[in-house]
Order: sequence, then C-alpha cells, then structure tokens
Amino acid sequence: PEDYRINLGPGADLDDLTLVADGASASVGFLTEDGFRYVALPEGGGDIPMAIPSAAVIDGEIVVRSFTAPWNWGAGLTVQVQPGTPPAPSPLLTEPVYRNVDGEFGEPGIDRPGEGLPRFLESAGSFVIEPEELGGEPLVFEGSVGAQQHDAYSISLTEGQVIEINLDALRGDPYLELVDQNGELVAFNDDRVGGDLNSQIGYVVEVDGDYEIRPQDLGGNAIDYVMTVEVTS
Repeated sequence: PEDYRINLGPGADLDDLTLVADGASASVGFLTEDGFRYVALPEGGGDIPMAIPSAAVIDGEIVVRSFTAPWNWGAGLTVQVQPGTPPAPSPLLTEPVYRNVDGEFGEPGIDRPGEGLPRFLESAGSFVIEPEELGGEPLVFEGSVGAQQHDAYSISLTEGQVIEINLDALRGDPYLELVDQNGELVAFNDDRVGGDLNSQIGYVVEVDGDYEIRPQDLGGNAIDYVMTVEVTS
C-alpha cells in the first residue's frame, strides 16, 4: 500500500468536492479516527469519481491509501480533488478488497494480495536471520529456487522497525512476500517502479513477532537471485 496526504483547506465543503481515483487500484483507503476504512473501486480503470467520506477529514486533511494486486503493482494510484458534485458515498469497509487474476472482486477481507495467483507453498530452503546480524550494513543473500518454489528467511522484528528488502535476478520476474507469524501477508511487491522487474519491499513493523521473507518468481519459474535485507530502528 501507498499513502497520499491531501490538504483540503479549512472549512472545505464536501458537497462541492470530488475525489478522482485511477481505477488501476482495486481499493482506496481513507484514514479515519478508527483507523483506515476502505472503498472498493469498480473494474475497468480510468478516472473514477468518488465522494470524500466525512469521517476521513481530520484537521482539514485526508490521507488516502491505495491497494493494487501484485500483478498490477506498477500501476500505482493517481488521486486528485477537484470541484464538482460527488456521486453518492460508497460504503466504508473495514478491510481492503483485491481483484483476482480475472479482474473480479472477492469478498472484503477474504481475497488477500495475490489471491488467484499460483501460491508457491513448497519451500526450497529455510534460513534464519539472527538478531545480532541486523543493524549494520545490509545483509546479502544469494540463492536459487526451483519451479513452483520459494525460499523462506525467518526474521524477528519489533514494532517501529523498518525493514527494506530488495530482490534481483538476471532472468525471470522476481516476486517478494513478507509474512507474519500468523501466516498473513503483510507486504508484497512484484515490480519496482519504472519498468524494473526486480522487487522491493519497504515495511514499517506494526507488531512484534517472527516474520518470514519469501523470495520467488511471479510465474513460478526457477530463478537465481540476490537478496539484500536491511533493518533500521
């Protein structure tokens, strides 16, 4: 996810403002007093007008969060606020939704990032990154995975730490996942920006726990890779 902060100015009248979002994103999130709440965008892309939820305006600002499926990660999200009568507000959901590979929505909170893609659950190799290895120069790992496989790197992280992972390969389409101790996908990336097929994750840890880094190929092909991991406080 990516966050965008928009200043509406004091006394903004939401009846005269429309937020226009790029439909390449499956969900748009708004920061409220109760945390992020989400609106599902219709399929098809293009500029989609939206009402700005009143609950999302805090001190004259809104914070917008975008979500894209991993096979469309490079599309990002373009948002702008412009004058105009907005459409009827869409319901706010407690979880973002994602389109599957057919472009269809799943139920809120059920379709996780990458749902519908091949899930390479067979681990080619398991490794442990020890706490004493962290805090200095980025760690460099060289590895390879076979078809329909991923490697698994276990790492203990604490709230507030920032982990940056870069995955590079000479061939194929590298794909990165970061999974928490409950098996939930907390961060993922297919392509870096600018048409770079290699992958990069930057994630601020929200909960103490044991996490797993999973380098793999998006298409399930065998790849040789170089991965760097850096953790800062």
